[in-house]
Amino acid sequence: MKRYFRNKNGKKNNYSFKSITVFEPIGISFILYIPLFYIQIRLIKSYYSNNLDKLKYIMILLSGLFFPILFYVIYFNSYNLIDYSLDQKNSRHGYIFFFAFTFPFFMTLNGLIMWLISKRIHKKLIA
Repeated sequence: MKRYFRNKNGKKNNYSFKSITVFEPIGISFILYIPLFYIQIRLIKSYYSNNLDKLKYIMILLSGLFFPILFYVIYFNSYNLIDYSLDQKNSRHGYIFFFAFTFPFFMTLNGLIMWLISKRIHKKLIA
């Protein structure tokens, strides 16, 4: 037996839509960032195991800029997913302010974490 809840228009939705609203956009972004984080670590390991100098600059670009941008793309699109699941149209959200003030911090933090992981992997492979 499926359980349903009603959105503001009276339409019934199942709990999969309710779970989307429980996580909120930031939770959805962090959950979907986990595979991106894994891809970053795999790139670092392949760089050090294959000793590819060309991959070093691609890895720095991806971990410093591209992956944080993907995080925010997921964040922005999760609002649309939640609005779609609740049948809301043209709702406004204050995510531009969030993006402008947190992107430099998140980009720096992500680059620092990847740099520390890179140093640790490099030490393990050399030793």
